[in-house]
Amino acid sequence: MNNQSPQQFQQYPQPPSFQNDEIDLKELFLALWAGKLWIIGLTLLFAAGATVFALSQPNVYESKAVLVVDADPYSVGLDIGPKENEALMAISGKPVKERIQKATDVSLDQLNLLSISGNVTISQQGQDPDFIFNNVQVFTQHINKALVQIELEKAELALLPLKDLIKTTDSIAVKGVLAEKYAQQVYKIALLKSPNTDLIHVIQEPVKATSHIKPKRALIIVLGTLLGGMLGVALVLIRFAFRKEESELETEN
Repeated sequence: MNNQSPQQFQQYPQPPSFQNDEIDLKELFLALWAGKLWIIGLTLLFAAGATVFALSQPNVYESKAVLVVDADPYSVGLDIGPKENEALMAISGKPVKERIQKATDVSLDQLNLLSISGNVTISQQGQDPDFIFNNVQVFTQHINKALVQIELEKAELALLPLKDLIKTTDSIAVKGVLAEKYAQQVYKIALLKSPNTDLIHVIQEPVKATSHIKPKRALIIVLGTLLGGMLGVALVLIRFAFRKEESELETEN
C-alpha cells in the first residue's frame, strides 16, 4: 500500500497546449480580414506611386564595343602590354582622348572603359541612343591611329639621346650596344609609320541600342506593390497587438 501524500509526488510540467496557438492564429486571421481595407488601400496606393515613378523616369540606353590591345605586334619593345592595367592605361590615357577629340570635335568625357582578361570594353550610357552610339563608334575608329601616333612620337624622341650617346662614348662595347638600340628604335619608327600597323583590334563593333537598359519599370512596380502590401499587413498587426494588450489590461482590472 502506498502511503505517500500527493505533495510528495514530483510535479512534472504539463505538455504545452496548442489551443492558445490555434486561437492566436485565428485571431490574427480575423484581424487581417478586418483590416483588409487598410491592406488593399496601401497596396494600391504604393502600386500607383511606383507606377507613376517608373513611368516618369527617362529611358537610358547603352552602346559598347570591345577592343583588344596587341602587346607588341612586331616585337620592337612598344610601351603597352597584355596586362589589364597596362592595356587600359594605353587606351584610356588623357593624351589618347585629347587626340581623338581634337581630330573629331567629339567629347569623350562620358565614355567608360573596363578591362577584363586583356579585353577592353568601351561603353557609354545616355538618353539619346544615336549620340552615345556615335561617341563609341568615333572612339573605336580613331583609337588605333591616336595610339600609333603617341608611340611614334615617343620612339622618335628616344632617338636623340641615343644618337648623342653614340657620338660621345669612347667604349667600343658600349657604342655597339647603343648602336643596336638605335637600330631598334629606327626599325620601330618605320613600322609605326606603316599604314598597316594595328596596335588595337576591334573584336566587337558598337551597335546602336534599340531597347533601354533602365529603368526596370516592371520591377519597380512589383517592388512598390509588395512594399505597400507588407506595410498594410504590418500596420494591421500593430493595431491588433495594441488592442489585444488593452483588452487584457481591462480584463485584469
